[in-house]
Amino acid sequence: MEKKAGNNLQFVLLCGGQSIRMGHDKGLLVKQKLTWAEWGIQLLKSFTDQIILSIKQQQVLSYKKLLTSNPYIIDSLNIPGPLNGILSVHSIYPNNDLFVLACDMIKMTRETIDILINKYIDNDSYSAFLYERNNRLEPLCGIYTSSGLEIINEYIQTTFELQMKDFGIVNCISLLNAMKIPIPPHQMDDFRNMNTLKDLSNNE
Repeated sequence: MEKKAGNNLQFVLLCGGQSIRMGHDKGLLVKQKLTWAEWGIQLLKSFTDQIILSIKQQQVLSYKKLLTSNPYIIDSLNIPGPLNGILSVHSIYPNNDLFVLACDMIKMTRETIDILINKYIDNDSYSAFLYERNNRLEPLCGIYTSSGLEIINEYIQTTFELQMKDFGIVNCISLLNAMKIPIPPHQMDDFRNMNTLKDLSNNE
């Protein structure tokens, strides 16, 4: 993977989800003797050694014990959902484009990430690069440019000032000039994230 001219692509593993339906911190669940967080890091190390963990304040002690060498950024904004983690990283690295991956996407493959990164390298007119299936975006394995994240950040601030509620990640992506990449049939399984114990049992 080459860096896009004028930009530095920072890789982020999102581990700060609520995990309410699973009933357990998903990043600390185990797959083939590795926690999901460790598994995600190993996957992303195919591309870079500079991987940031996005976590909540209450996760700090657990993740510091488990992953002593990986830097982390704590969710710092008063907004729900994955945008908290993504924009918190953006606030620390405002000039970096971000590749983000949710830690519960444990079926993800290097091939799928490779395609996304190559689209990013070859196109400089888009502010986000995302997969899509059945007209539905997959926002938690994607690339967001720094300029695109700033558009979202400004929109979030405005919605709070106006006491609006439409700051979900898909709604915010609609503000961007996003490249939407159809998911090939053989890659569909890569996007099967695990939200419940039933999902886990079906994956065995």
